[in-house]
Amino acid sequence: MRKLFVLGIFFFFYNCSEGQIIEKLNEEEKRLLETFKSLSDSASLKMTTATEPGEKLMLCITFINKATAGVLTNQKVLLYQTNKNGAYEPSDPEDQTTAKIKATGFTDEKGRLFVETILPGSYGSSGDNRHIHIQVFDAKPEAYDIFFKDYLSTSLMTRFASGNNDQFFVAKLKYTEADALICFVDIKVKNQKN
Repeated sequence: MRKLFVLGIFFFFYNCSEGQIIEKLNEEEKRLLETFKSLSDSASLKMTTATEPGEKLMLCITFINKATAGVLTNQKVLLYQTNKNGAYEPSDPEDQTTAKIKATGFTDEKGRLFVETILPGSYGSSGDNRHIHIQVFDAKPEAYDIFFKDYLSTSLMTRFASGNNDQFFVAKLKYTEADALICFVDIKVKNQKN
């Protein structure tokens, strides 16, 4: 009964939320974006070239140790995703981590990572499932995913509402003044080995 109640509340707030309209950044978010844009090269990743088709997307990610709430400094991470059409185009067909759109980097001293990419496309038949994969090295588990609230299918909403989502993170998209998509997200990493 509790799960049905939680699920009902989730759908109510999701359907009544501003999540259906992508807003512009507010002044505080603009300042925060500038701090992420100024990160060192090792903490600033470009997953795509300027010629990659698709809507431009910036990710401002902070990695946090779930157990201690401390930031993960100098943490090696791999991000990979589909192209705008939902294809990974891996160099090794048996390994999605070899996707055409990917990048590896290290967080800064505050656990931050700035990523420039495109909005991934959906794939398969499970509705809108746009997401970006993150591999956090030396964590257990290593796999985490960022989904976008503005592009969630009903089946994914149900999955997230069930509470089985501590490796899945839902980010709210916003637009910059230049009409590029952006999101801010904290990734809470479990069982960090460091």
